[in-house]
Amino acid sequence: KLGDNEMGRYAGQAFGSHLCSLTKLESLDFGWNKLGDTGAEALVATLWRLNNIQELKLRYNGITAKGAEAISTTLKQFTRLKVLDLGNNTLGNNGAVVLAEGLSNASSLEVLNIGRNGIGEIGFCQLLPVLKKMRNMRKLCLSYNEIGSASLHLSMFERMPELLELRLNKSLNIGWFACAPLFGAKLQHLDLSWNHAGALACHMLAKS
Repeated sequence: KLGDNEMGRYAGQAFGSHLCSLTKLESLDFGWNKLGDTGAEALVATLWRLNNIQELKLRYNGITAKGAEAISTTLKQFTRLKVLDLGNNTLGNNGAVVLAEGLSNASSLEVLNIGRNGIGEIGFCQLLPVLKKMRNMRKLCLSYNEIGSASLHLSMFERMPELLELRLNKSLNIGWFACAPLFGAKLQHLDLSWNHAGALACHMLAKS
């Protein structure tokens, strides 16, 4: 664990060359290190040999779509990946598009955090086909994005029977509330705060 050290963009290159020799490494937490795209690219470029990686955490690193492209390429090598935390970066729609490519075969993923990334309707719609394949998903965070009317497609959650925690605060369109019955019985935590749902959404939810 190397998170919360604010090491800067050169840390990716400095640590990456050493990490690649740890072939049995299963978890890497490099969050809160101000890597930026340069640092993220340097770090993940050396991780392709780590076939045992199950957890990769790169939250709060100022990563944009450029860095996401490098991450996406590396993710294709992580066939055992269970946890991916890219929360609080600035991936945007373009980053979501390239990330979708990297996660195309990540059926083993159980935890995904892409909250606070400026992902809009276009980016979310690109992620949808990938998310629908993740039947082992237990925790999913999409908070503080701008999914908007794409929220009408959230019927995908019926394809996630193991889902325990879902965070959608400040990200939805009012139409989403009609999808509430599609959640699995195992859901334990649901965050819908700050969506300005209003009385109409409450009526839709009650009616459903």
